[in-house]
Amino acid sequence: PRMKIIIISGYDDFEYARQAIEVGVDQYLLKPVDVEKLKKVLEFLYINVRKYSEFIRKERVICFKYRSQLYTIKHNEVQYISSSLHTVTFYLDDGSEIHCRGKLSDFDEQLKDSMFLRCHQSFFVNISKVIGMKTDGFIMKDFTVPISRTYMKEAQKQYRKYLGNNDIAEEDGC
Repeated sequence: PRMKIIIISGYDDFEYARQAIEVGVDQYLLKPVDVEKLKKVLEFLYINVRKYSEFIRKERVICFKYRSQLYTIKHNEVQYISSSLHTVTFYLDDGSEIHCRGKLSDFDEQLKDSMFLRCHQSFFVNISKVIGMKTDGFIMKDFTVPISRTYMKEAQKQYRKYLGNNDIAEEDGC
């Protein structure tokens, strides 16, 4: 997506140009090339490449304020999130924990359409950090995140989808 292709050709055939665009050519220009037109095409493609690069660089984060400090945690650094007695705890890859006051539902919007899966009233799991799945929990690096009966069917479905195999039998423990 970051590489753009422009064909400059003396071959003025609509079918040839259509086929070129179908296989991913971004622009098809005829010779002799008008310099102003080429500048506009290059400028347009450059803007699109920059927008794509900015999009890729933007990593999803979880933001919250706790004890007058603003926290920004990258999604890909979190293994799982738990909640107990109005305290939410983020368990990070490096073994550290970050705590804040609140409940898991306070983070629903920030975790929507991400790698996080609600698997229990008190847990979200980052499915990309899961090592395996038992009948009652997701196996993480240092902990097994429980899966409650309420979330079991959806958790199994999402895990199979993540693995790219929707046909894994339930008897196999997935």
